[in-house]
Amino acid sequence: MGELRPGDVKSEPKELLESMTLESTIEQNVLSVSEVFESVDLLYEVDTSLLTEILNLKEPKEFERLTQEISWEGVAPEYEEDGSIL
Repeated sequence: MGELRPGDVKSEPKELLESMTLESTIEQNVLSVSEVFESVDLLYEVDTSLLTEILNLKEPKEFERLTQEISWEGVAPEYEEDGSIL
């Protein structure tokens, strides 16, 4: 995989994931996906009422911001005063 730059990903997330060959493991309450981007692993940790997403950078990377679009498909999120999602 090459270096990801802003504007490189133009497909829908589902199409992007279907086109990638990813190695994943599940251990207890953690799903780990290796090399989602060059030198970047993605982890999801599930607790009783909390899903934590972790981007693990294996080496320093320079970026201005990280933008994530979430599709709720009929679920209305509840926002806290600080903007976090309940």
